[in-house]
Amino acid sequence: MKISILGGGVGGLSAAIFLKKAGFDAVVYERFSALSGIGAGIVCWPNANSLPN
Repeated sequence: MKISILGGGVGGLSAAIFLKKAGFDAVVYERFSALSGIGAGIVCWPNANSLPN
């Protein structure tokens, strides 16, 4: 089965990797042809689960 994924962000690439490992033919389509630094990122704050009640 061929699956098209629109968007090569974190979610799209992760989905493609897992679908390929599961035996599907996953193809990622991205609007931009090259990577560029836009200053965005993923932040995981330390001790996020230990907030006071």
